[in-house]
Amino acid sequence: MLPAFYRYSVRAQQSPLNSAASQIADALSHSKRKTVVVFDFTGPGNKATALGQTIADDFSAALAKSAHHFRVLPRSQVSDVLADYRITIATDNDAQLMPWLAQNLNAQAFVTGQLSLDGDALVVALSSDTADDDTVIKSLQITLPLTGDMKALLSKDLLANQELNLPAYPTSDHDGYGTPACIYCPRADYTHEAAVHKIQGVVELEAVIGEDATIHHIKVVKPLPYGLTTCAIEALATWCLKPALGPDGKPVAVREIIEVAFQLF
Repeated sequence: MLPAFYRYSVRAQQSPLNSAASQIADALSHSKRKTVVVFDFTGPGNKATALGQTIADDFSAALAKSAHHFRVLPRSQVSDVLADYRITIATDNDAQLMPWLAQNLNAQAFVTGQLSLDGDALVVALSSDTADDDTVIKSLQITLPLTGDMKALLSKDLLANQELNLPAYPTSDHDGYGTPACIYCPRADYTHEAAVHKIQGVVELEAVIGEDATIHHIKVVKPLPYGLTTCAIEALATWCLKPALGPDGKPVAVREIIEVAFQLF
């Protein structure tokens, strides 16, 4: 829970958020979407900060108050899905995962926000999109005065803190550490859209392969469009691996780059 004085500095500026929430709520109602989820706002750049998380919390609450023909899902459910698939959100490639995450939550639409700085102002670009085909329902932009407390939240890099809390796993195939081996690694499914557009290539994922061969802390390094990135992540859930061995010959957890190939025949 963020300190009260941090949260007040954002909530004191609810009027622009409320206005934006009302406009997006109207658009969602007209689109006939019945469920929506608000993801963490990101930026400036691709940073994930405590400020983006806080404003997303407040916008989700404001959207729920304006929702008359749809339901706003609890944002805590996003963490549950990520945990189920052992995914670590990071980098700008995460936009590839948003429609998939929404569908896993049974959300028919989702809201994202991108933060940027304009002098002493914070610009929030909001977008609501459909989960099934990632079509924009409504986009708009609001501007908030950037207070000192908001600057403090902006300096709290959530991804950096996440990395600091992870153990220092060795890299596979280095310094006497072996490489995990596939026992059963079926191919990833193709999406219809990717097949129609004849998309081929490799999705690169960084993951930790545990000493019990479980795959976790998955990050997207190199994505592919039309749902292939999420197909690659879903495929990992079906894989059965043999763990890497350490210099002492015992199973050990290692960091590994996993390449999931997509090739049309």
